[in-house]
Amino acid sequence: MFEVFIIRLIAMEKYSTDLEKLMISHYESLGERTRRHDAGLEALKLGFGGQKYIYTLFNLLLLKEL
Repeated sequence: MFEVFIIRLIAMEKYSTDLEKLMISHYESLGERTRRHDAGLEALKLGFGGQKYIYTLFNLLLLKEL
């Protein structure tokens, strides 16, 4: 069985300030593992530039491939 992931390759738009505050509040209520999963999913939803934006928003370290 194959899984298909579709990633948008268009420029992403930042969330509104109110939504960012709500997301940060929700994010801080989660455990570390769930935080990483949620951040990764949000970055995928945003497409190009999403990972840097979300990881900056949540003050996470970007893990680079070795």
